[in-house]
Amino acid sequence: MENLCEALKNIGLPDESVEFIRKSIDDSKTMDAVIEEIENGKIFDKDSFSEFFRKNFRIIPNISNIPECSENSVQNNADTEGTVPDNNSDDEKSVAENQDNKKTADTDKVDEKKPLSNTEVTQHTASLWKYQPVNPDEPETNEEYIINSIHLPYADIIGASVRGKKHKHDGSDRDDWFEMRDIGEIAVIAVSDGAGSKKFSGIGAKVSCKAAVEAAEKLVMKLHSDGNYEKTIENISAPLNSPEFMNGCGVFADIIQQSVIAAYDAVQNAFEERKSRYEYLEFLKRDMNVRDFSATLLLMITVPVNDEQFVISCQIGDGMIAAVSSFMPCSEAVKLLGEADGGAFAGETDFLTSESMKRRETLMGRTRIARRKISDILIMTDGVADDYYPNASQLSRLYTDLQLNNIIPVRDNPDKKADNDIISRIPEPVSYPWVNDNNIEIAINYSSEIAQSCGISTEDLWQNSAVINAAREKLRKADNISGEKQLKTWLDRKKLSADNLSGEEKLKIWLDNYVERGSFDDRTLVVCSLSGNRG
Repeated sequence: MENLCEALKNIGLPDESVEFIRKSIDDSKTMDAVIEEIENGKIFDKDSFSEFFRKNFRIIPNISNIPECSENSVQNNADTEGTVPDNNSDDEKSVAENQDNKKTADTDKVDEKKPLSNTEVTQHTASLWKYQPVNPDEPETNEEYIINSIHLPYADIIGASVRGKKHKHDGSDRDDWFEMRDIGEIAVIAVSDGAGSKKFSGIGAKVSCKAAVEAAEKLVMKLHSDGNYEKTIENISAPLNSPEFMNGCGVFADIIQQSVIAAYDAVQNAFEERKSRYEYLEFLKRDMNVRDFSATLLLMITVPVNDEQFVISCQIGDGMIAAVSSFMPCSEAVKLLGEADGGAFAGETDFLTSESMKRRETLMGRTRIARRKISDILIMTDGVADDYYPNASQLSRLYTDLQLNNIIPVRDNPDKKADNDIISRIPEPVSYPWVNDNNIEIAINYSSEIAQSCGISTEDLWQNSAVINAAREKLRKADNISGEKQLKTWLDRKKLSADNLSGEEKLKIWLDNYVERGSFDDRTLVVCSLSGNRG
C-alpha cells in the first residue's frame, strides 16, 4: 500500500487525492461507490482523480484491484495500453504486470533492465485479447457491427459502430448505437452509448436513437405541411444577430428538444414492455429498474444555408459532436458543439433515464447552435472521444487519422509543396493482431507517428496534403499485399477488395482495429463530409 501511495504522489497526484484513494482501498469500496462519492462532491480534487484513472488505469472494476507498484511500474503503465485481459480469468491485470511475467519467462531472450518499447508492449498485449461471441443467455442482443451511409447533394455521411475489445473478450454485447436520416436537405444523426454497468443499456441506446430521428423527421415534415418550412430556412439564413435568425433557431430548438423527449419516452416504454417478462428477469436475477436501460444521447440536425452550414445539437451524457473546418489552421479548425456531463471520466455522466431530461429547461442548457463555413461534422461516443482527449486540441488528430486511413477525402493545399525528403521518412503503417482473428494483422496509419518520423509537428501534417496522400498510398499498398497475415487474405475470403470498400466499411475496419493506450470500449463514429469542403 505504501509503495502505491508513494508512486501516486510521484506522478503528481495531490496528497489529498492519494489519501482518498488509500481510504477507498482500505474500505474495499467498488469503483461505483467511489464514483458516487465523486459525483456527490465528497472528493475535493475531482479533475486530478479522474485524469489519473483515465491515463493510468482507464477501467478498473474494483478500486481495490489496483496493484501494489513502484514509481517505475506506474510510469510503465502510463506508457502502455492500460489494462489487458488475463485469458485464464475474468480479472484484468496491468500491462506492467504482464510485461514482468513475460520477462521472467524469457530471461534468456530479454534483458530485464531494458524496457520494452511502447510498440513492442502494444503488439504483445494486442495478441492477448480473445474473441468470444455474445453470451447466448442474453434475452436481446445487438449486431456485432452496424454501418450506414447517406448521400445528399451537399454531403456524404458515413457511420459505423463496433463492439469493443473488452466486450469481445468477455462475451458481452455492444452497447452503442447510431441512426441517421435524410429529410430532404436536412440530415438528422443520433448516437448513443449504453451505460456499461447496466444490463440492458444497449436496448436503451437503440430505442433512443430510433425514436429521436423518427420524431425529428415527423416534426420537420409538419413544418412542410403547415407551410412554415421555407420561412424557417429563410430565418436561419438571416444575419446572426437578427430577430429572424433567433426565431429560426427557436423552431429548430423546439424540434431537437421534442425529439430528445421522444427518445426519453421510448426508453421508458422499453422498460415497461420488458419489466415483467421472465427471460429478462431471469437474466438480471432481480427486479428490473428503468436505470437498467441507461444510455447517453447525442442528437444533431444540420442543413445548408447559403455557403455555410447550420448545425443544432443536444447532448445527454458523454461523447462529442464537433464541426471541422479543414481549410483553416489546425488550432482554429475544430469547434466543439457539445459538452460531456461532469467532466471527462466515463462514470461521471448523466443518462437519458434521468427524469430531468424530460424538462425543457434542462434541455435548453444542453442545446448548441452554430452557423459557419465547415468541411465536416463528427459525432462520436466516448469510445472514440476518450481516445482523442482533450477533444478541443486532439480532434484535429482524429480528423487527420481519418484522412490518413483513406476514410475521408483529403483537402489539397496548393500552398504546401511536396518535400521529397519529408515524404521519404514516412513510416510504414503499423500492424497489430485483429481481435476477431489474431492470425490477421490490420495496417493502420497514425498521424502522431508519421509526424514524429517525418520531423514535423501534427499541425504541419494537418496542412500538408502531399505527406497525407503519400501515407495513404503506402496504406493502399499494404492493404493489397498477399500474405498469411494480411488484410487482403481476409478480404479475399469475403470476396472484397480494399480498393473497392465503401467509406463506411473502411470506417468500420479502422474503428475495430486502431490502437490507443487503455482503449477497449465500443466505438461509434459518424462523419458528415460536406461537398466542396465549404472552403
